[in-house]
Amino acid sequence: MLISGFIYLKRSKWLPYILIWKYRARNDKETFSKAYLSLLKQLERFGLRKETGQTLREYARNVDNYFGTETMYQLTEQYERNIYRGENIKIDWEQTRELWENLIKKTTG
Repeated sequence: MLISGFIYLKRSKWLPYILIWKYRARNDKETFSKAYLSLLKQLERFGLRKETGQTLREYARNVDNYFGTETMYQLTEQYERNIYRGENIKIDWEQTRELWENLIKKTTG
């Protein structure tokens, strides 16, 4: 039971690698959206919480400022295009998977 508790508490260290493995080989229509939502949950576990009333773009800027990147903003723009415009992200997922993986790996340390 103690070991299970320890593993649960340290999930933010190992879970990103499980998520990368899970989404790497997938390329269906919903892969990018599911991966993006998993990234949001991982960022929250890491300690970067989205404030109430904060837009996804504002949150993405905060994440990018924290990590010194522009990756989250790029991923957020694609997510919004997929959700609000219904654009097909299947081809884009192939191109942006590396960005997503690099950002989610930053939450392990």
